[in-house]
Amino acid sequence: MKWALDSLLPGSRQFKCHRFKIPGKDLEVKLSLEHQKAFFAGFECCGSVWGCPLCAPKITERRRVEVNDGMVKAQELGLKVMLATFTVPHGLGDDVDLIRHQMMQAWRKGTDSRAGKAMRKSIGLNGYIRVVEVTYGQNGFHPHMHVLLFLNTSLTPQQVQQSWYPIWLDGCRKSGLDDPSEAHGVKVDDGSHAANYVSKWGLDSELTKGHLKKGRASVNPWDLLRIHTFGLEHRAINSDLTDTARTLEIDKDQAGRLFLVFFRAFRGSRQLYWSNGLRALLGLKAEVTDQQLAEEEMDTAAALLATLTDLQRLDL
Repeated sequence: MKWALDSLLPGSRQFKCHRFKIPGKDLEVKLSLEHQKAFFAGFECCGSVWGCPLCAPKITERRRVEVNDGMVKAQELGLKVMLATFTVPHGLGDDVDLIRHQMMQAWRKGTDSRAGKAMRKSIGLNGYIRVVEVTYGQNGFHPHMHVLLFLNTSLTPQQVQQSWYPIWLDGCRKSGLDDPSEAHGVKVDDGSHAANYVSKWGLDSELTKGHLKKGRASVNPWDLLRIHTFGLEHRAINSDLTDTARTLEIDKDQAGRLFLVFFRAFRGSRQLYWSNGLRALLGLKAEVTDQQLAEEEMDTAAALLATLTDLQRLDL
């Protein structure tokens, strides 16, 4: 998939990712002693969680571990963790970059308003972790947010949902969006859904397993890049993904164009955000950037298999 990405983004940071070595370091092939998987070390990397099939799995896995640690700490502190999903109305042909900006603005205008602050206090919100995601379906690109809520409350998920919906509605209206439906605009689920979401988020699930869902009506950005890389007839494309793509009238070339639309809309933005003070409350270390996570070696307990020369690097 990396070579297909390079053809879509020639000369970009993603194109240069894992092509050049970090100054002063050797290019090495190492073996993780824990996972028995080989990996490269010493290459410059782009640190893109949105557009790089090499950096994104590494970043999201590290983030997943952090989020899971946070949930464990929250339970030790007696906090409830709920999973809230926020969606906005959208249609085929809408500008996904504009919709994303309006969605983030709606979050700020809603939660930071006087009514929003009162609502957060009333539901016992101690903090949140917000994750931005996007899919593509019959109604075009569908940006949405999953938010882990850390609460000191006896309220049920339904009560939290009822409290938050008018705040979300107000934020959407102030941001130029159509009214989100009461049925789908805000959905709050209990801790079991939160734990299940965290267990599946990250890793390389969207890169390698996202196409295994049955009977779905949408694709994710990595599906688009996969289709553009291999085409619909290749064995790397699951039959369900093929069926979904054909229903959406997505072929190899269209998948590449859609991936570029997505990437240009989301690059540079944060995928995951911890609310101020939450990490300190949970006793976690200071957050590092996506770039720092991408540059870290996957496993410090690793055996050196080979050191590559510049000529060998060119053959990769």
